[in-house]
Amino acid sequence: MLAHYQRVNNSANASFNSGLEATVETAAQLTIDQTGYVIQKHQNQPYKPFTFRRPVFYIPSLPGTARRWFAADAITGSGKRKEDQLLLFVQQRTIRLVPRTASS
Repeated sequence: MLAHYQRVNNSANASFNSGLEATVETAAQLTIDQTGYVIQKHQNQPYKPFTFRRPVFYIPSLPGTARRWFAADAITGSGKRKEDQLLLFVQQRTIRLVPRTASS
């Protein structure tokens, strides 16, 4: 999951592709990155690909009906540009529609 996120995010960043970015991010993080695209384009500065290093995963034990999630703590960059990243991955909710029949 973390490798997939990294791969898709780097591809989206390379082409400033908000639609692709939206396949792996939502809400506030997506808005932040989309704003970053506008700034980077304006400044004509390409994004540099990132790699997560030394990830630590936090995966709770949940009952079968709970919405699944996990967190990952990893490092990106190096030297003065080294940053700790905390990511939260949440299972997407699916809605199952059950047809109703008319009562007799």
